[in-house]
Amino acid sequence: MTKKETKEISANKRKYAKVFKKPSLTKRSFKNECDVNQVMARFEKTGVIDHVNQRRPVYTDVSNFEDYQTSIGIVLSAHRQFEQLPSKIRARFENDPGEFLKFIENPENKQEAIEIGLIEAPKNPEVKPPKSEEPPEPEPDEKAE
Repeated sequence: MTKKETKEISANKRKYAKVFKKPSLTKRSFKNECDVNQVMARFEKTGVIDHVNQRRPVYTDVSNFEDYQTSIGIVLSAHRQFEQLPSKIRARFENDPGEFLKFIENPENKQEAIEIGLIEAPKNPEVKPPKSEEPPEPEPDEKAE
């Protein structure tokens, strides 16, 4: 391509720009706090990085957790199993596997879980004999002749 052809193509190209009519939500007052050059200049002057998170750190024992890959596998498996439930049941939990797990882990929800078919009813429920209102009859005394 010659320079003349390049200039002709450039002259024929239309320039487009997106025009935003609503006011910007960006707060320009934070410009210097977010500019990496300004942050580094302050660090060089003071030796302190002051733009870090100011929240209190949280420490927890994670020694009993699986490795990352295993943990992700468990989460994905739970999502897949939840997605296989009927839509009415998923809707009951707002399509949120976390809500479903909270429900299932709560022993107070066992009867409802049985009713909607999430868990099977016990095959041999513990049946206690009804209490008799009459006291049992005393057994005959063996000493009597």
